[in-house]
Amino acid sequence: MAMQSRGESCGTGIFAQLLVIAIFEFVIFYPPSAVMRNNQSYVDVLSVAPRLVLFGTLAMFTGDIANNYVLAKNEKCGPMGVIYRRVL
Repeated sequence: MAMQSRGESCGTGIFAQLLVIAIFEFVIFYPPSAVMRNNQSYVDVLSVAPRLVLFGTLAMFTGDIANNYVLAKNEKCGPMGVIYRRVL
């Protein structure tokens, strides 16, 4: 079984998030059942999902870039680097 690279798994995660947003938007605009009361509560909760996905994905990419920057700076310290800098 072949391992996925990080880029492929990241793209899969973003696709899954976009699919969930589409499902939530469908649920919001689909007319509620006659026995269901207080539909506005569901709309309030589910309408926040696109913002959560947007800022979560932005945070993931920002963290990845910051991590790559720190590791690149650490590699300049030497071939092995100082071990406590890598651990911290």
